[in-house]
Amino acid sequence: MLRSLGNKRKEIHEDAIKLITEIYGDFTEGEFCKVYNNTDFAYRRVTIERPLRLTFQFPMFEDATINTISLASGILRVDLLKFLKQLEKEFGTIEHKNYNEVKTISKKLFKETKYLTLKEKDALSIVNQMCKKDPEAKEVLREKVKKEIRFTNQIQIFVILKMSLLKKIFRIF
Repeated sequence: MLRSLGNKRKEIHEDAIKLITEIYGDFTEGEFCKVYNNTDFAYRRVTIERPLRLTFQFPMFEDATINTISLASGILRVDLLKFLKQLEKEFGTIEHKNYNEVKTISKKLFKETKYLTLKEKDALSIVNQMCKKDPEAKEVLREKVKKEIRFTNQIQIFVILKMSLLKKIFRIF
């Protein structure tokens, strides 16, 4: 919040207070009073959205790769290694700019092999952790649409504040 400006140690005489309350109490437009509509101070909420675009690239397969992948507890390292080797064989280390294709192939790979503890959502979580945002990639298609960037801002439509009117009132006294 901005700091208050100006000197606040000003006193208003009783006569000035009475005149100000009369002017605004009458609710009529005059030399010292301007009446505004409610719409003059309206705000409009604007939401700006951009579609999520991901690329998938399998990293060079090392033990460090396994350690950086976060998983739900209870998943065996054997299952993780088996799934990672399948991904490496299918995709190699080439960058894939179509996340939707990668996701469907990963689901197919998961269903072809039996795992002791790995579930489909964990397998997709592994794939998602190997993705990064890329503005040139194809849009990610999902059942529930998610947006990469979503922020809301309030924009004041129309505001007129005539400080000169207030200055005129205070100059009289």
